[in-house]
Amino acid sequence: VNSSYYYIGHFAKFLKAGSKVVHHELSDNRLQVLSALSRKKERVVVICNPTDENIPYRVEGVKEEIAGIIKAHTIQTWLVRKDPVVQEVNEVQ
Repeated sequence: VNSSYYYIGHFAKFLKAGSKVVHHELSDNRLQVLSALSRKKERVVVICNPTDENIPYRVEGVKEEIAGIIKAHTIQTWLVRKDPVVQEVNEVQ
């Protein structure tokens, strides 16, 4: 099973009907990312690293900047709640 299978799984788990894709800025174009706003006004950011390298990244355009390192061939999902706390929700390798 390739990583796109898990990528779709993250969308299904965290992005419900009524979510809207919103603007973001990503620091590294080797990564694939989708940023959306849920009906509950929570920001969901799904990041996929399809490369063979660990990549540091920064996502701007959310309430608080999201930054980290994503391992090769993994997916991270961040949930930015209504309050200013940013939490990393899940990572699949």
